Formats: sequence, structure tokens, C-alpha cells
Amino acid sequence: MSGSKALLLLAFSFILNGCSQGFKLSEEPKKIFNTKSCEFEFAEGEQALNEKLSEVKIKTTAFERQFNFALLEGILEASAESTVRFIEAAGVQIFKASPIASAGCSRTLFASLPEMPSDVSNYFLPQIEKANAEEGVLLGVYISNKTNLSLTSVKDKPAIVIRENANRWTLAHEFMHHLLKSKSSEQGVDEQEVSAKIDKSWEQISGILEDAQTTQKQKLEALVPLYTQYAQNMDHLVSLFPLEEIAIEVTLKELMAAGNFKYAPESSNAYILDNANKASLMIENVSELGSSLLHIAAVENDALAMKSLAAVKNKLSRRDQEIIEIAEKYQMPSTSVASEHVVELSSRSHRHSANHQDCAHSQITNHYLEKSRALKNIKF
Repeated sequence: MSGSKALLLLAFSFILNGCSQGFKLSEEPKKIFNTKSCEFEFAEGEQALNEKLSEVKIKTTAFERQFNFALLEGILEASAESTVRFIEAAGVQIFKASPIASAGCSRTLFASLPEMPSDVSNYFLPQIEKANAEEGVLLGVYISNKTNLSLTSVKDKPAIVIRENANRWTLAHEFMHHLLKSKSSEQGVDEQEVSAKIDKSWEQISGILEDAQTTQKQKLEALVPLYTQYAQNMDHLVSLFPLEEIAIEVTLKELMAAGNFKYAPESSNAYILDNANKASLMIENVSELGSSLLHIAAVENDALAMKSLAAVKNKLSRRDQEIIEIAEKYQMPSTSVASEHVVELSSRSHRHSANHQDCAHSQITNHYLEKSRALKNIKF
């Protein structure tokens, strides 16, 4: 294992998963986080730039993700109150969720927002309880209106759900999910289709690997094209889930460092490292399966298979290097202050998604991390 990868995994060992929602929970989170919602008043800041609502300015952020930067520009210096109105004018509903216990000064910044509809809260309750059981906290979620969950409340308009005592960073993070998902949808990306392709490839590959009736050479011939597809779709899924979270946080951090994003308490780096670790492990699992196939191709002296597999491995290696570079840039100051990292997790806890709501977003990452691990561990 490289020194960079070891550093990434060490940093991750001090990070807890995060999640959030809003309604009465049967169990409060085991860990208390600092929501930092006292740092700015609800009306503190400028008016959002409503003229940006009609502008289009496509920007490419980390991991080649694109979005309409004009809509983000509209809220960079806005108050939380004006940010809410701008996002609503952009066609996104915003609902409040019950406040969460905070380790520091906390206020119900978003108390004036409408209550979360029952169909949304009923869907999220088990997700939140699972997050609590894992000692996580969910502060906000983005729900696409292109979901297959038949949530009538978001059938015509996407929605953001945010804890009453979260902060403007969380709201901006959720809005960026909307911007990224909207652009991806315009480009023809269907997250459910990507997941379905991976599931199909997984079943086919595992079936061939476990088939005792075929020779090693026959397995190799069948597996090379399937593995190539699997690797491509896994890379795509990684970019749509854990790397999207990183892209959002990096974008906001860069804007804040440049003095352009104001009136929001900055998120901790822990959320970036959490997602970087998971993404890197997923890529590594896929790559290791490829290495096993490459070894068999060498034994069988199959030059064409070796060339194809090496090309996939090189592409995965480049992706992993991208992830490691981001993780190194945003590494935590010192593992000796791990307890402080835990306290700050709330300000970075924004797991949310389009077709698979926040904790579901995290759960999708975890699900495919486990599937990729299981597949690479199947022996020929």
C-alpha cells in the first residue's frame, strides 16, 4: 500500500458517518455535533442576485462534474433568508426537519420553513434511525423529482429538507446537489440505470467465477468484456455518489477561500476524507479484480485480453490518483486531535442525493463498496 493510501485510510479511521432529517426520532444520535448555526443570523448577509436565475454559466468542478455556476453565484453572499427565497425561485421546494442536539451554540435558523410532508418524513424515518444507530447525523437531503419512490410531494418539484438548526453551508451544499443532478440529467445520465447495469454485471461475473464446470481459459474469455463494462459503470457510479459529495465540498471551500462565499460556517474536511476513502476503496476493489484477471491472461498467454485489462487498470489508477490528491490537499491537521474532528462533523454532514435521498446516498455508496469487495474476493 502506498504512503498516500495509508495516510488516507488512517485519516478515515477517525471519521464517523453523517446523516440528517427532520421529524420526531425514536432515538437521538449517540454523538452530539456542533451545528454552528449561531454564527450568522437568518437575515445576515446580502440579497440574493435574482438576475442570476435566468443566466446560464456552465462550470466544470472536481472530477469533471458540470453545473450552472450562475445559480450558485446568486447565493454566494446572500443571507440564509434570501438564499431560501432564491432556491425556491429556482424551482426547488425547501422543508424543515426537527432540530438536532448540538455541541455548540445552536439556533433554529430555518424555523420559518414549512414542515416536511408526511410522505417524505415516512420514507426517511428508517434511514435516520439507521444513521443514529451508526452514530451518524443527517443534516439535510436533496430529493429529485425524477425519483422512482412515488413521493407525491416532490412529483413536480425537487425538494431540499434541512434541519431547523443547520446552517447556510448545508443549504448551499444541498442546492449544489440540485445543480449537479440537473446538469447530469440534461446530459442523459440516469443513476438508477447505472446501478442496474452494475447489478447485472455483478451477477454475471460472480456466476462465471463460481462456475466449476468451465475452464480457466473459458472464464477469461467470458469475463474480459463483462469486467470492462463493470469497471466503467463502477467508475461512473463513484463519480455520481461519493465523488459528487467531494466535488461540492471542494467547490464551496475554494469559493470561501477566495472570499466569494460568505455568511456560512466552513465545513470540516472530514466529510471529504470520508467520501474519498470510500471512493478509493471501491476503485481499488474493482482494480484488484482486474489484476486477478490480468494474471490469468498472462498464464493463458492471451495478449489481447492483457492489453484490454491493462487499459482498464490504467484508467482506474488515474481515477484513484485524482481521489488521493484531493484527500492529501484536505487532510486533517493531525490525528492527535481526532476528538476535535468528531465534534466538527456536523458542519460537513450533508449526505443527500437525487434518486436515492441522503442517507440513501450514503447507503448506496456503502452498498456498492461491499459488493465490489465481495466480487474481488471470489476465487477462480
